[in-house]
Amino acid sequence: MTEPEVWDRLMSDVDFVDISLPYFKKKYWSLHEGCCLIAKVNPQTHPGVGAGYEDWSEDDLESEKDYTRRPFQVALRSILARSEADLFEFEKPKLDAHRVDTPLVNGNSVLLDATVFVEWVLKRWPEQTMHFESAWKARQNRKANSISGHLGAIGQTKGSLNDAKRREAFVQLRNDMGSKYDQTSDRELAKLLADRIKTEKYSAKPETLRKSFSKWRAKLFE
Repeated sequence: MTEPEVWDRLMSDVDFVDISLPYFKKKYWSLHEGCCLIAKVNPQTHPGVGAGYEDWSEDDLESEKDYTRRPFQVALRSILARSEADLFEFEKPKLDAHRVDTPLVNGNSVLLDATVFVEWVLKRWPEQTMHFESAWKARQNRKANSISGHLGAIGQTKGSLNDAKRREAFVQLRNDMGSKYDQTSDRELAKLLADRIKTEKYSAKPETLRKSFSKWRAKLFE
């Protein structure tokens, strides 16, 4: 899985939605992946969420550098608890895992249903996970807009696939332009986008692209 953009804790919610797309297409996540997504950390480059967790201490300075550690601790206690009564208030609601390997070495030892985990995260940290909620809503919209009701390409019409590709190119154009984007008219943006994708199978005329801008922008901020 290739990551075309740079992961960063301070990235915008819109950028997170784009870069996390490969993960939000999956039905299951490891706890490693889930905690990385909460912290806006690349799951591929993180050395292993939760490694050595049994030896962590409250004054461990590493916890200030690795923002995956707190969600890992809370999620793990919530998963291993026998009932809600075994949890502190900050660990509720109880999180059900799809599978927990023994011995539990790190976050990769726990497999989670993505839907179950996202719902737990949004209840647990509603004010700190806006990026998570945005990415989940984008996933649900993709699923609703597909012919089959699934997230994969199978069952989607050629038109919907072309629109998705054009939108991706539009988002990339916006990112590449930086501050110039807000100073450029839609007609000029459409010309720039048309020129950028003119050799692709999903190419389109500037006016056709311009008519889709409002729809694409609405999806970015749903």
